[in-house]
Amino acid sequence: MSAPKRLSKGDTTEFETAWSVQQSPPDARAMEMAMSESEKTDRLVSLHEFKGFRVSKSDADIRGWDVVTADRKKIGKVHELIVDTVEMKVRYLDVDVDSKILDTKTNSHILIPIAGAQLDDDDNRVYLSEISMSELAALPPFDHRRITREFETNVASWFRKASSPAMSPAAAPDAITTPSATDDDASFYQQEHLSDRSFWGKRRAGHEELSYVAPDDEAAERERNDVDAVKEESPSGQNRQS
Repeated sequence: MSAPKRLSKGDTTEFETAWSVQQSPPDARAMEMAMSESEKTDRLVSLHEFKGFRVSKSDADIRGWDVVTADRKKIGKVHELIVDTVEMKVRYLDVDVDSKILDTKTNSHILIPIAGAQLDDDDNRVYLSEISMSELAALPPFDHRRITREFETNVASWFRKASSPAMSPAAAPDAITTPSATDDDASFYQQEHLSDRSFWGKRRAGHEELSYVAPDDEAAERERNDVDAVKEESPSGQNRQS
C-alpha cells in the first residue's frame, strides 16, 4: 500500500475543499441567471389558481364583465385575472374574445396588459382605452399554459406598438422600447404597460393603497374545518373521543 501523500504548507485536503464550497454563500445573481425562463415567471398565476386569495371584499370582482375596444365595440368578457404573487397586483386581463373576431376555431383568449385597459366608472365594463378591434388579431393567443418571459415580451411589444401614436420612422426606434426576454423581475414588472395606476378610475377611490388581491379568510377557515372534520372521522380521532 502506497504511503499517504504528504501535504506541504498551504495545501488543502479534499474534505477542507468540500467544506469551503459548502460554506460559501451562493451568488444570487448567478443563481437568477441560471434559472429557466419558465421558473423566473412562476410569480404569475390566475386568481383562480392563487389558493387562499380572492378579490378584496371592498372591491368589485371584474371577472365576467364585458370588454369594449377604443372604438366602442364589444369583443368579449374578462375571463380571469393574472396576478403577480410577489407584488400582489393584477398584471394582465385574460379576455375571452368572440372567436369570430380573432378568426379562430380553437383558442379565443388573449392577455391584455393592465395599463391597456380601464374600468368604466359607472357600468360594469372594461375599456381597452387605446386598442381598436382591428389591432387584436396581431396579439399572440393565450393558451393558459405557464406564462413565460418570452410570451410576456411578445405581448409587451404588441401593446407598445398598438398604443403608440403615429410617428415618423426616424422617431420610432427611440419611442418604442421593447423589454428584453432576459430582463430580471425587478425591472420587468416596473414597466409602464404593467402599471395599474390608471386602470381602476373612480372604482377604488378612498382605498387605492389597499391591495385588490386579499387573503381569503373564509376559505382558510373552511379548510381548517375540513381538516378538523377528517381528523374527527379518522380512527385516531375516534380513539381520542372515546
